[in-house]
Amino acid sequence: MPAPAPATNASQVDRRLLSALENLLAEIHKAVRAVSFYPQGHPMLVRMHQSAFALVAKAARHFGELELEIGRRHVSYKGSPIGPQSEAVQSLCQQLFKRRMKKFILMDGVTIGEFTRFLAAAALDAEEVYLRGGIDTILIEGGVRHIWANQVDFERLRR
Repeated sequence: MPAPAPATNASQVDRRLLSALENLLAEIHKAVRAVSFYPQGHPMLVRMHQSAFALVAKAARHFGELELEIGRRHVSYKGSPIGPQSEAVQSLCQQLFKRRMKKFILMDGVTIGEFTRFLAAAALDAEEVYLRGGIDTILIEGGVRHIWANQVDFERLRR
């Protein structure tokens, strides 16, 4: 029986990229959960948001535009599942999916203010998100320009 082929650089890069994205999503998950746990302005909440934002900003600079697909049971990047064994990623996936978020698009230029408004929207009760017109509407109305959810109404974004 022949030995398995050695991993190529491309597959190693892919695994490292998926691992980095898994870490990013796990940090976002912690930051979303912290919104429900700590009062606004609490030092621990601020620290967790700053820590997660550092990864978000780095990813935004690296990709320019990072688009992730949100499914019922997984998050994927260009068809490859991210963190299928990670409880944090799975929990974030379910939370976003319940809020009818099918895409998470992160763009270079994102600010910590936009990120914290996204976290607040993601932490809202799913019914409240629905009643307020969806997570994309909440983000647009909150002035978030560098994090998109689902389809964006470009006319509303320009206002």
